Amino acid sequence: MYENLYEETADGDLLFKNVNRISDPAERELLEYALQEINRNRFPDKTQEELDLMKANGSVEYYRVPLALGGSDSVASTSGLLSMLRAKLSYLNPKTAFERAQKKVEGVFNAAYESEED
Repeated sequence: MYENLYEETADGDLLFKNVNRISDPAERELLEYALQEINRNRFPDKTQEELDLMKANGSVEYYRVPLALGGSDSVASTSGLLSMLRAKLSYLNPKTAFERAQKKVEGVFNAAYESEED
């Protein structure tokens, strides 16, 4: 249902489509409403004008589909127990642990830099 409202990027991220690319008026109205509500809750510190600017600029943050990872039981039921165990054990791999830590540190510095600009 409504699978033409989003697209998957090359890196596996899900993004809602730009509302200007939706031809069906009902789907366009639904997507405009959903994006407005999602982003109002996702960015409570931003004004309506700032949200409108993010939308107009095609900001990835504005159009990203907010998803959370499933719990172990839902992952196991969809991917199988062996796949779930592999995914859990991959967190113990030193290389992936280092990459996750690096991304978190970069995120902290990016957030600090953005707050200094305001």
